[in-house]
Amino acid sequence: MLCIISLNVAHLPPERGHYLSRTAPTVVYRQRWPISHCRACSEACLYYLWQDYGGGHWFRCLACGCDSSSHSYVDTKKLYNADYLQKHHGGITIDEEMMSLRSNMDWFEDYKTDIEGRDFLDVGCCRGVAMTGMQQRGWSVHGFDVIPESAQPGCSTIAPQFQASLFPQKYHAVMCREVIEHVDHPMQMLTELANVTTKKGYLQLQTPRPTDPTVKDENNVAMNKIGYQVAHICILSPQWVKYWLERLGFEIKDYRLWDLGQCWMAKKL
Repeated sequence: MLCIISLNVAHLPPERGHYLSRTAPTVVYRQRWPISHCRACSEACLYYLWQDYGGGHWFRCLACGCDSSSHSYVDTKKLYNADYLQKHHGGITIDEEMMSLRSNMDWFEDYKTDIEGRDFLDVGCCRGVAMTGMQQRGWSVHGFDVIPESAQPGCSTIAPQFQASLFPQKYHAVMCREVIEHVDHPMQMLTELANVTTKKGYLQLQTPRPTDPTVKDENNVAMNKIGYQVAHICILSPQWVKYWLERLGFEIKDYRLWDLGQCWMAKKL
């Protein structure tokens, strides 16, 4: 399905406007790009945003507000290795990372009287810092990651793709922090997260949010591009996250939005 909108390309900056169809100004996609549909909602309502430093081109969906990269997981999966861990986590100590995760872990504790068990799953466990922190809080912990070097002895699952069927049980608390933006099909991953969460269990989902590509700093450099990294494939809008969490049987208990990101706490009904 091709989405038809009223969009005057003459009002767009030249570096973005020339990527839109001028023969049919209501169509926002030109076929020379390697992506034609939104990765989040599958609509063809895309308009061009910018190019990231890795050569990926970013597009915004006018149907759901999510941003999609021309890169796919086929392009980015080679990045996930020991060097990736060192680049993104080697510059901070375990204690520093524990502090950065403290609010995420404490948020589960805020609902501990409503959570019926103490089994915790960290999706994207990396060095296992959140697992350690939750274990110290009295949880039975398990982790998942795609990077073999992330394996925590006896309590982690390593696989190329996250699936609920990889685990012998469901979990009362599931944390997916800064992971879903790395996959081609966020709807599929969100479904798997729902499938691995127990009834009346809690899912905490943190991810970047779409930002305004026209805002620039004092050096005329586009601001708020931190979420648009080479390894990121889809940046989800808050309205998309809320809609699909509820469609998958979750009740939104709380959420936090800030300039560059969003975090949701939802209960599986």
